[in-house]
Amino acid sequence: ISKPERAEAQKYITRLLFLTVRTGSPKTITIRIIAGNFSLTGVIIVGPNISIYGGFNGTENRLNERVQGSKSELTMSTESESIINVSSSRGIVIDGLTFKGVSGTGHAVHVENGGSITFNNCIFTGNNSTENGGAIYSTAPIPDKSTVIIADCIFTGNSSGMTVELFIKEFDPYCKQVDFGEKTGSGNSATAGGGAIYAECNSTVNIQDNGEFYRNTTEGMGGAVYVTSS
Repeated sequence: ISKPERAEAQKYITRLLFLTVRTGSPKTITIRIIAGNFSLTGVIIVGPNISIYGGFNGTENRLNERVQGSKSELTMSTESESIINVSSSRGIVIDGLTFKGVSGTGHAVHVENGGSITFNNCIFTGNNSTENGGAIYSTAPIPDKSTVIIADCIFTGNSSGMTVELFIKEFDPYCKQVDFGEKTGSGNSATAGGGAIYAECNSTVNIQDNGEFYRNTTEGMGGAVYVTSS
């Protein structure tokens, strides 16, 4: 994304959604979102070195003053649009957001061309794509890799007409303390394979520290996780 495009995207999302924008250095931008539900009609393009934190009530001076568990909910109201797009940009952090309502050919988050993003304390729910990756879709041309780190997140009730939830191609994900389908909630479903995770080509899947899979189904192979070299 070019500098003018990045600046315009930042103006757009700041005007519609965000309470404050705090700049820690010329190369790093931190954005705080007030708690609540925000209905989107178009994709948010996120540039490099941007951290987005949700769940604020507007009175906090520091990040650690945010109420634990509080989130900002982003709902896509336009068919076939993704909520967040990351292309080539690295150093992105998303914390305290809920992603829901994706339909058609959209994805909750689309990471491509070697992008890098970290999710902490997020929820992906009710995202239904007719393509791969209802929750997260990530690709990168070989030998590059898009990198996605997922910690303390919940994926539940997402579906896809192909492979669902977390689609991986030339992609290196690290999952820590992640629930793919809550114990008492709805799981994730796919048509082709990989109810929760589908990985192919130059891909690495690292699931550590109590990663849990519940009620994940597929009409193909791998109700929870499917990995292939093809």
